[in-house]
Amino acid sequence: MRKSGSGKKIIWGIGTLLGLLISLVVIGCASTKGEFIKFSTEIYPPKSEAQEILLTQDDINKPYKEIALVKANGSRFSNEGECFEKIRQIAREVGADAVIKAHVEEKERLVHSRISNKPPETVIYKVKEPVCEGTAVVFTKNG
Repeated sequence: MRKSGSGKKIIWGIGTLLGLLISLVVIGCASTKGEFIKFSTEIYPPKSEAQEILLTQDDINKPYKEIALVKANGSRFSNEGECFEKIRQIAREVGADAVIKAHVEEKERLVHSRISNKPPETVIYKVKEPVCEGTAVVFTKNG
């Protein structure tokens, strides 16, 4: 005979397990890595997630100060949009209001993949990965 509530424990356990698995998949798929190089020792507070960070491929007609070079390297599974979103995220973390002169290039890389034939063999092929870069700026009152 079953105790009442044991079904709830099983469902709760399965839900917890699924939650952990989904978290691991999401973390494993986070394939765009970013970095920044500060131009000075000044520190700016990070912007909130609610604040929109302007991203443009051109310069802007507004007074600003350049604070950092932001860069993101995508993987063969990421696209240009994810790459630009990563540099926007990095700019937010360093306290920037915008990223100007943003651009993307594709780098090629050789990938080795093992095929389970008999005997197993390795296949080598090229993949293209996006690399985004821009200048993080803060808006100033004076030029």
